[in-house]
Amino acid sequence: MSGAEQDEGGGQERVSAFMGRSKYPRRRLIDAIRFLPLLGLGLWFLPLLWNARADETPMSHAILYVFGVWLMLVVAAGFLAVLVARLNSDTDDPVQENGLTKRL
Repeated sequence: MSGAEQDEGGGQERVSAFMGRSKYPRRRLIDAIRFLPLLGLGLWFLPLLWNARADETPMSHAILYVFGVWLMLVVAAGFLAVLVARLNSDTDDPVQENGLTKRL
């Protein structure tokens, strides 16, 4: 069952509400890429919740934490981009709308 099915009574096509199995993992990876900035923002604001007393958390630890989060986000984005590229190369049919390839 692909995206469109024919109605039994007439010749009209009925569009399925569910996406195909080949598109689902790709869409979830794109959703994960879109979520990364929100995750990074939340992780970057986390040091603001730490106690402001200098003897408990040195500023150098906070700076290392912020750059560690940044590095983690860069690596995660690169990893997810490679996975999406592999899934795109595996599918032979790009999503098309009105004869033009649509970017997701």
